Amino acid sequence: MASTTGGGGGSAMDAQLVALLDKLEGLRQEVGPPPRLSMIAEVRTLELWRAVIAECLATVFYVFLVCGAYSPWTGKVLTQDGQLTVALVAGFTMAILVHSFGQVRFMFFTRLVDL
Repeated sequence: MASTTGGGGGSAMDAQLVALLDKLEGLRQEVGPPPRLSMIAEVRTLELWRAVIAECLATVFYVFLVCGAYSPWTGKVLTQDGQLTVALVAGFTMAILVHSFGQVRFMFFTRLVDL
């Protein structure tokens, strides 16, 4: 008797899941891809220039911090501990920059990672 009750609950859950998936499919079909702008129209948008400026600032911050961590401020040769420090600075800097500038659309950090 317990198995028939459990089976009935499963079919109700299946029906709810199917209804939910149908709603999601309907929403996906209603929202199409945004229209593409021509290159001339895109160059005139504020969004593109905001991304360009943000990427330039992020690159300057990244290079400044990593070069500052790599420079031997005390005049000593870079040891293994110093190499670990440079690696940690590079990783944390990238994480902070992605978190800070990640909201800017069209901004890519691939150029920074390539450095």
